[in-house]
Amino acid sequence: MEATGAFGHHSTVTDPLDPDHVRSESARWVSRWYPAHADHHRRDGLEWYQVGPLATVIEVGFDPHDTADGVVDRLIHTVTATGADELEFDIGPGSAPAGTEQVLLDRGARIVERADVLAADIAEGLATLAARPPSAAHARMVRSRDDVDAYERIQAAVWDYPPPTDHDIDRALIDVADAGDKCLGLLDATPCGASGFTIDGQTCRLWGGAVIAAARRSGVYTAMVSTRLHNARDRGATLALTNARTQTSSPILRRLGFTVFAQRHTLRVPTR
Repeated sequence: MEATGAFGHHSTVTDPLDPDHVRSESARWVSRWYPAHADHHRRDGLEWYQVGPLATVIEVGFDPHDTADGVVDRLIHTVTATGADELEFDIGPGSAPAGTEQVLLDRGARIVERADVLAADIAEGLATLAARPPSAAHARMVRSRDDVDAYERIQAAVWDYPPPTDHDIDRALIDVADAGDKCLGLLDATPCGASGFTIDGQTCRLWGGAVIAAARRSGVYTAMVSTRLHNARDRGATLALTNARTQTSSPILRRLGFTVFAQRHTLRVPTR
């Protein structure tokens, strides 16, 4: 999983887990991932992707004087013009004007997903991971075309979107060469998990953690967390930040020493 805010100056933070700092970093996080088969749109200060009649908000530009009603009106009006019948919006710290969630609920929205905003001091997190018993699960960074193929197929299977085409794999391989931010989880020699991370200043944003059903509870998810945190530490990050589903990945992360700082709700509302 992975909200909005202005990108600004990075200052050195003495305590990476200062609550105000964590919430500020969460508010600045904009995830621009979208499925390869989706239509991607930018218009009127909004960014979203669309699969069939469902539009999913990536980012909403808003000013301090904007109201929740005004932002929701603008969202619905804009995505309706591209044929959307429903709008999905992930709301958390700083992602929209105060009261936006209630406005959506008043207009018939339902909450389709609940997530925790979690953070950890990377050094402390790695110490906790080092104390865990050995496992057949391990992880490595995505480097080759075969790695990219496995990564994209796992993501498609877990998140229920079409398998990647050769063109999708080639495009993703270019992204890996540029960013080097994707991680493949394995059980023995079999790829069965996929995840990613982004370094922004001293913050490592963990995103996209997915494990195929047959390999869950095997340690693959934990192995991918460990590999990403090691890479993040080597690149100068001190804070690990993520959004995790309350009933699945959040309990795992809490056992690994992550702390919950806020909640995010994904709401879906009809546009017509």
